[in-house]
Amino acid sequence: MKKVIMCVSVLILFLFAGISVFADLGPKPTLDIVVNGVPEGKYYLDLLSKSDNITYDELNSKYSEEYKSMPLYKYNEDGWLATHIRDYLLFGTLEGKSDGVTQKPHNFTYFGVPKLFKVIIQLESGELYVSSQKYEFTEFNQVTYINFDKDMVKVAVPTQPNVTPCKINGYIKSELCDKNVMESDFNKDFYITVDGLYSYATTDKYGYFEIRVPKNLSGYKIRIKKQGYLTRAVEIKEVANDTNLNTINKAIEMWAGDSVKYQNGRYEQDSVINMTDIVNLAVSFNTTSNESGYVAGNDFNNDGVINMADVVIVSKHFNTFYEDVSLPGTAPVTITGILVKNTIEGGFYGIIAEGGKYDIGSGKGLTGIENYINQVVTVTGYISENSYSTHQWGTGFDAKSIKSANAF
Repeated sequence: MKKVIMCVSVLILFLFAGISVFADLGPKPTLDIVVNGVPEGKYYLDLLSKSDNITYDELNSKYSEEYKSMPLYKYNEDGWLATHIRDYLLFGTLEGKSDGVTQKPHNFTYFGVPKLFKVIIQLESGELYVSSQKYEFTEFNQVTYINFDKDMVKVAVPTQPNVTPCKINGYIKSELCDKNVMESDFNKDFYITVDGLYSYATTDKYGYFEIRVPKNLSGYKIRIKKQGYLTRAVEIKEVANDTNLNTINKAIEMWAGDSVKYQNGRYEQDSVINMTDIVNLAVSFNTTSNESGYVAGNDFNNDGVINMADVVIVSKHFNTFYEDVSLPGTAPVTITGILVKNTIEGGFYGIIAEGGKYDIGSGKGLTGIENYINQVVTVTGYISENSYSTHQWGTGFDAKSIKSANAF
């Protein structure tokens, strides 16, 4: 309660006193890059520079793991590195969308614009292209024109080890989702990345995700992110085979309240819930989704208005941090038995096997499950941590695939 009162008091102070804006006055050097003929679709563009002031692993912490894991930031040819998220003094527009002919200029500004640079482009397909020549930044406001077909050369994409990938899967749940509800838009679109890899995944309405990685006995660290939520890191101790982190009733909880702010050409978060978030809410307080100034990422409860309900959400975890999470993971289990359809409690599927009965619920994600009723099948999935069925019918089982026991 004290946290709510403190946050509300500060919010009122900002609303009535006004918010002072401090600007870095004076003109800044700018560089516009215009590339004609980029293949149609989305792409990313950055400047390559070669300097003793930046290193391969020095990635600015304020940028998302989504950017850091992109192939263009793994490029390192003779010390030429993509500069934008390695340099605190360079602001720029990375993302572009081409119609196959022309597109808007990519603007880079502030005091980190390199004096000598190349251009690197990553297409939507993941292919990388680097300019065949170096360019000099000699004018205070400079425009450099590049022809994609003539001036850009395709280069090898940094590759991961050529090994059979393992699947990591699990569930994530927003704290704003009703504890008794399995399916919710609050659980959707969490972005999962793996440190050191290009792999990524997003969650569905159940909070479920799958991501493929090389076998690694030392394990991995995955990061979970979504606008308006505090980013969370999870250690996985070992990935020797397909690895399940949890089931839906033991989902990793995510806290809302880390506000977003538009700067440097994108919405950014600082990965901590503190007074900055109250200030960000004050800027757009009482705006609705059809008004200018409304920021969807700060409407934490998705009710279409930024108001006191969102301040209360911030206050819940004000100045607190996630506890470290380390999960051992479990290997998938295969069960063979007869598939039955139970009509009680709204209807659900079950497997009668030699070792007992297994409740697989509605059969979500098991295409054509109704065609296997009363047949001997093989299902692969994971035993529920609670072990008992929610229908009090055997053991809970989170099935991921089903096939006839006679199939190869």
